[in-house]
Amino acid sequence: MRKAKDSVGDGRRGRRKPAVGESADVRAGELRPALTKASLVKEARPASRARPPLIKQRDTALRHLAETVVARGWVEQIGQPNSDGAVPLTVREHRERCTVWVRAEALTRQPVPLQSVVAIRSAQPTHSEQTPASDIELVRAALAAAGDESHWALRIRSPAARAAAMARHRLESGLRRYLEGRECIAVQPPLLAERSGGAAEATAMPDRSGRTALLRHAGWMYVDSMVTALERVYALSPVFQAGSGVTPVHQARSWILQAEVAWASHEEIMQWEEGLMRHLAQQLMADRASLLEPLGVDLRGLEIWRQAFPIISYDEALKILTRAGHRAAYGCEFTHRERAVLDLAFETPYFVTDLPTSLAPLVTVEDPKQPGVTRSHWLMPRAGQRALSVGGERMTEWVSASAQGRGAASPAAWQSVPWFADTRRFGCVPHSGFELDFDQLCQTLLGGREAGVEVPGVG
Repeated sequence: MRKAKDSVGDGRRGRRKPAVGESADVRAGELRPALTKASLVKEARPASRARPPLIKQRDTALRHLAETVVARGWVEQIGQPNSDGAVPLTVREHRERCTVWVRAEALTRQPVPLQSVVAIRSAQPTHSEQTPASDIELVRAALAAAGDESHWALRIRSPAARAAAMARHRLESGLRRYLEGRECIAVQPPLLAERSGGAAEATAMPDRSGRTALLRHAGWMYVDSMVTALERVYALSPVFQAGSGVTPVHQARSWILQAEVAWASHEEIMQWEEGLMRHLAQQLMADRASLLEPLGVDLRGLEIWRQAFPIISYDEALKILTRAGHRAAYGCEFTHRERAVLDLAFETPYFVTDLPTSLAPLVTVEDPKQPGVTRSHWLMPRAGQRALSVGGERMTEWVSASAQGRGAASPAAWQSVPWFADTRRFGCVPHSGFELDFDQLCQTLLGGREAGVEVPGVG
């Protein structure tokens, strides 16, 4: 059964139709709410967010249609105005960087903090210093940062810091391209190792279960152990700062590149290093406009890496120091002053070979013709710096490794890493390799500029 319609209305509860012959004005009191003093005051109050007049909206739209957007992106830098009142703005978008000239009145009308996203328009299809743009639309405003050290993380946004980060990226990609172009395979050594007696290569760190693991200082054992299976391997990984005692706090000291090449002699691995450095220097010079100019790098400092590297023995280096009036002790590393004296004898980076066993890398082959001397080397970058890389020919037999008995290669140390001893005990392919300090490489090729962002209070 259909439900009867509400008798007092036409389906809208609480309202009824006017009677025949009755005007709507007569029933105004029922059709409209009663006008009170409060409602009159409310209607008389102006709206807080009134829309702009339609004419103003139309004029703005027509002006934007007549103008051309010459740049859109985030503001990286604001320069000083010229004599005609034009201000240069450096705008970056989609990895491209351009300079746009804007009238000073436009910046006065609309302040633009750095890192803001803007759209710059001009009435002319092209703009220049003589015909600057006249309108700036602030798409997204950024907070104006103070010029003190309270916002240290914002330093990465500067052109110099950006160029340094890009240069470091180019060096890493060039390094990998060079090695992988010679059929080297990238491997990832572990950061944590099981607690053992060989604590000289790791730092103790407790885990959640209460056990103690080791945060290694270098991954040379892991990379070296893979050479028999893969023949040509390399790894770019961090090494950690040695701590005192058991502590959960560890800092990455540097990034180290290690490369191991099967069937390569000592002389051949030095040729690999020299070719790698020449390749990286040429790559930086090809990108000098975008990378080196913002950093102020002197190209003459890169030219020396494109030349052949002289080779001298450790004994010859001692003779050079003696003739210069420095009596360096045999079997000790060169001091900063001694390295500076050696640098005066060369115009390019140079190799120091035939290192004594006390200075040679671990598991380096001893020269049978010269007892106490190994087939190893340092690559000296000049400018009084320490060795950029250390390398040599590796031991392949367990007997010779344990019998040498120097440092961590002593029999007691070998017992603490039995898995690495197995790589020699059960046969190992003849190979040579080197370790290169990647952070020192970046600073050397970039003229001593730091390729990262320094964090105050850390490190």
